[in-house]
This record gives sequence, C-alpha cells and structure tokens, in this order.
Amino acid sequence: MQIAYVLWIPWRTYRGGGEEYAENLCRRLALRGHDVILISPPAELQANIGKTRRLLVCGPEMGLWSLIRSASRLRANIGKTRSIAVKNVSIRRVVSGLAMGLWSLNIPYILSKVDPDVVISHNIFPPYFCQKWANKHGKIFINNFFHMEPRRKEPVLSWRHRLFKLLNLKRNNHIYVAISYYQKHLIERFKDEVHYIGIGYDRYKSLNLPKENIILYLGKIDKIKQVPILLRVWKNIDHNNWKLILAGDGSDYDYCVNYAKNIKLTDYAFLGYVTDEEKWRLYSKAKLFAFPSLYEGFGIVLLEALNEGCVPIVNDLPPMNEIITPEVGFVTNPTVDAWAKIFRIAMSSDLAKKLVHAPKILGKYRWETVCKRLEQIIEMYTSK
Repeated sequence: MQIAYVLWIPWRTYRGGGEEYAENLCRRLALRGHDVILISPPAELQANIGKTRRLLVCGPEMGLWSLIRSASRLRANIGKTRSIAVKNVSIRRVVSGLAMGLWSLNIPYILSKVDPDVVISHNIFPPYFCQKWANKHGKIFINNFFHMEPRRKEPVLSWRHRLFKLLNLKRNNHIYVAISYYQKHLIERFKDEVHYIGIGYDRYKSLNLPKENIILYLGKIDKIKQVPILLRVWKNIDHNNWKLILAGDGSDYDYCVNYAKNIKLTDYAFLGYVTDEEKWRLYSKAKLFAFPSLYEGFGIVLLEALNEGCVPIVNDLPPMNEIITPEVGFVTNPTVDAWAKIFRIAMSSDLAKKLVHAPKILGKYRWETVCKRLEQIIEMYTSK
C-alpha cells in the first residue's frame, strides 16, 4: 500500500514532537512493507527516515523562508552607530502562517503526481487541501491530530482553535486519529468517529552520565510553553546549589532571555538550539525535567527524560498527566506558587524511588502497536 504523509517542516530548529512522530511513523510503516512517501517543504538537515522516500516540494514559497527566519529580529537603524531591535513575534507567526498556506496550495498537484492510496496529514492548512484531493480521487484521508487544544484566553490559541474547526472539524469524509485520549475526547465534541492510535517510543541506550543538580527545560522557548512562568518560579525560590538550564529555540527566545536579565535571575543558562547528541547528554546529566506547558500534542520529551533517569515535573493537565503520575514524577497545578512549592519538594526528594517505575511507563508506548492500529483503521475504511 502506498501511503503519503504530508508534513510541514519549515526548518530544522523548529522541529518538534509532531515532526519527530511523523518521521518515526513513516519509518516504521516502511519497515512493515508499505511504500511511504514523506512530502514536506524544503528543510535543513532533515532526519534520515530509512527506507521511506521523501519528496521535497519546491515552489514560489521558497522566497519566504528567509523572511520567516528573520522576522522576529527586525532592526531599524536610528543613526550612524546606533540601531534598535524590534521584537515582532506576531509578524513572524503571520509570515509563517502565510508560508504554510502558500505551500499548501501545491499539495493537490503533488499528490496527483504521487497518487497514493492513503493520505495522512496534520497541522492547519495541509489537511484541508489533502482532504479535497482525496475526496476528488476516491482515496482515504486521515487527519492526525497533534495540537488540538481547548479554548484559552491567548489570542493565538483562540485563533488556531477556530481555524481548526473551520477547515477540519466540520468537514465530512474525514478519518480522525489521535495520539492521546485527551485529543480523542476533544475531537469527539465535534465528530463522532475518532480513533485512538497512540504514540510509539524508541527506547535509547542510556548514557548513564553522572547526575548533577540541574533542572532542565527542553523545548520551544515561547510563552505558550509557559517558559516565563518557569523563570518567575526560579526567581522566587532558593536555589541551594541547583541550576536551571533551558535548551531550545522559539518565537519568544529573545523575550525570555531579556526577561531573565530584567528580573536579575541567577543560576540559569539559555543554550539555544541543541543537537540530538547534546539533547541526550543534557537529559542524562539533569536530575529533574521541568515541563510547565499548558497543552501538548503528547509530550514525547517526557518519555525521553524518563529514558535518561531525569524525573519530570508537569502540570496536572492532559495529556501530561496521562504519561506522568505521582508514582514516576511530580504533578502540580499550573500556578507560580504551586510550581515553587513542587520545586522545593522535588529538589529535596529521593528521586531514585521515582525512577524505579520508569521502565513500566516507557514500555507502554510501542510503535508496533501504533502501526497495527493504523493499519486496522485503513483496512476498515477500505472495505466499506
């Protein structure tokens, strides 16, 4: 069976859990004998996905990549020797959205060239165009949900929630699959037929480096992930020879760096984008992994942290609390005071007792199970 996965990856440093999930799923399906094609825009240093073929799509949207990369750091000269930096995250997001929309216009043409039996996609614009093509040609279309979130006060989330409903949730002939029970319940508010396939995890051989008094945050540096809250919590507690390390890039990186300086934060470091090798070394050295995000597609970083003996701290919200329980980590309310309290408890706890249960958690997530569930869904709809 030929399967096309349409994936938006504008550049390497912005690859998140959704992109990693899609590439791993493609690789596993290819190893199971399917002819898999990953369709994506030009991306730097994309991961090798084994036997899976990749079709890199080029078109008129190419000229927007440089704009996306630079839009958050606009500079205006105000004299011969002085310049000011204008932080413009909203412009960056608008340009990124326009680029995705423009690239998505090419999807029906590209799919016609490939002519797959099944089309899988996620994100905002690509599913709309994939579904239009699939309906026209009598193919199976699967909408794989990663970032479906409830309504929140943040304008960006509110806008994206409405767009999801407009372009995806109210259209017919969709097959919806979710990687967490949290997403499944959300989508069922709009559509009845939703399938849970879950997530797989490749357990890595642990580096077993000597542990240090490090609290690690690894992910996108932006307000949606609650990074400023994490910085404020660190300001409000005694560090007691511990250090906070933040690894990753994101739309609000400059804002968070300046915010830490303005509140005179100590015992911390921003590392920026890190390679996979650096990522695993950080996990292995850190004792605690702080993950204050309010919503996630799944939270693959939580499994990665457990893999390296790094105990997670998360909000008591789905899907994070589907993965991390008090048995294996620390679960708290999404407030500054609650996080400050749980930090103090975690920094003085016997963390080894938590890690005893990590293999049990990691063993629940198997790619073989995910692929079988997806194949069963495809077979169900093929036979209709």
